[in-house]
Amino acid sequence: MKHLVFLFLLQILINPLFAQSTDFTKLYHPQINQAELALIKSDYSAALKHYQTAFANVEKGFASDYHNAITCMLKLKKTKSPKLYDYIEMLIKKGVNYSYFETDLYNSIRNNKRWDWLFKKYEFTAGRCLTFINIELYNELRNFAKKDQKFRIKEGSYEVHGDTIYKIDSILMERFKTIVQEYGYPSEDIIGIEYPEENRIPYSIVMHHYFQRRSNKEWKYLTDMSPMIISAIKKGALKPQKGSYWIALQNGDFHLGSLTLTKFQSDDQLLDGLYVEKISIDKLKEINQNRLSIGVPLLQDFYRKAIFLQNNKETAYLLSQRGGIDTWHGDAAFINEILPYFSRLDIENN
Repeated sequence: MKHLVFLFLLQILINPLFAQSTDFTKLYHPQINQAELALIKSDYSAALKHYQTAFANVEKGFASDYHNAITCMLKLKKTKSPKLYDYIEMLIKKGVNYSYFETDLYNSIRNNKRWDWLFKKYEFTAGRCLTFINIELYNELRNFAKKDQKFRIKEGSYEVHGDTIYKIDSILMERFKTIVQEYGYPSEDIIGIEYPEENRIPYSIVMHHYFQRRSNKEWKYLTDMSPMIISAIKKGALKPQKGSYWIALQNGDFHLGSLTLTKFQSDDQLLDGLYVEKISIDKLKEINQNRLSIGVPLLQDFYRKAIFLQNNKETAYLLSQRGGIDTWHGDAAFINEILPYFSRLDIENN
């Protein structure tokens, strides 16, 4: 009996320490990157192994990653695996809308007894289980965007309402700091997420404007929010793709590499392939060190997944990507002049 009591007390002591020491940039996101690289090769067994390792390393993963792991398990016909239903339950607890579970992805297990048990176990309101999330806080944060835009979209915008806009920005950011102090950083586990594929964060536009504003020398006196963002990333409260973008926006010296792939169109002819800006080996090393330090994959891995998404626009995989594709137009002389500053991506070697 004493032995059991000792083990119980030891577990109580260890769990908080484990939670405090968990660094998602080291224990979670590298595994997710490997899972996604396997996923785009349709190697579902390897992808699933990496997803499961990532989930085992932390208390809770991200909804998009549970979606991908579920996709792998269904592709592998692991329809009786308890872990499959554990991942579905995690999505329910994050407040994912029931309409997501009505998609074709789940056709093969919708008549399973465990499925019925799960959806009878939890109460749904307006299509969502709200038991485990703070929907009032979510609604408040969603209102941030309306307040942020109120005077920005009025006639005259900054020229007429600049002082009011900046005052509102400051009020919203102070409230955000208070929210973090009271509730912790507003992660998808705190405020919920309606669909796993959601990339929009309800307060995102406020953060964007704050970091953008602070990038200007005259606004450098504003509080540097980078420590809060980095802490949120390391604790798994914020995806590193979003947080690193804000930090890079604020700090011109924090290089993450170009996340834009380029196409070139000369006159009426579109050049084959996708291109990226040329960088030196030393610069690439610096960029990748910065990327790994904050939990985003190597630049080469980013390009692999970006190419996959470009070639598979209807994919159901939810890859942790930020970036886009630009098309540069010009006559042959202009294209030939700037082309030496770019490298064509080789799918196999980049």
